[in-house]
Amino acid sequence: MHSHKDYIRQTIKQQQRLLSKEQLAQWSLSVCQQLQQHPKIAACQTLLAYAPLPNEVDIFPLIEHCRQAGKTVLLPRVEPRRQLSWHRYEGRQSLAEGAYRLLEPTTPAVCPLQTISPQTLTTGANPDAEALVVLVPGLAFTPDGKRLGRGGGYYDRFLSAARQSTTTGKGTDPSDATSECAPRSAQPRSLYTIGVCFPFQLIDHLPTEAHDEKIDEIVTP
Repeated sequence: MHSHKDYIRQTIKQQQRLLSKEQLAQWSLSVCQQLQQHPKIAACQTLLAYAPLPNEVDIFPLIEHCRQAGKTVLLPRVEPRRQLSWHRYEGRQSLAEGAYRLLEPTTPAVCPLQTISPQTLTTGANPDAEALVVLVPGLAFTPDGKRLGRGGGYYDRFLSAARQSTTTGKGTDPSDATSECAPRSAQPRSLYTIGVCFPFQLIDHLPTEAHDEKIDEIVTP
């Protein structure tokens, strides 16, 4: 299983090296344009995104578009025990290089570790708003939502915890009961995940394990 996943990772990286920066930039622009017009993103008040690596789809234009539109954009920071905390994006100046050479927000955590309660991510959030949207990076995806990450399991852990929170309306860590992300409403909202990738990262089959979380939709040029 792991050797097959490693082979796919190597193959994807080899394919990427054969493409020009211009082609990758053109595809990134196409993805951003699709996401800007996506009804789920248009309706959401809070978008969970990520700062892309140089070899990933550049979603910064989308992130800036959402921020300028008044949406709350949260980006992750890598924490111990392979967990993610979520922080408000306040422009490129709010980012610094962190673990694994990832750009990470320097702002205070809005959602510590795996805890997330979509009802309270933004002050005065409309309880009738559409699903909380999470943009998910990956090395490869299948059309039916299977995902291959970089091997750390960060997003699988986070999505599992977040889906539990949106289903039950309860946070996943009792120690965070007084945090900004602690649930204050008995009416949970749904979570909608969108995988973002280049065309060569969309493949027919991926080996999966019990802990692998599926993605609701894949957006590619």
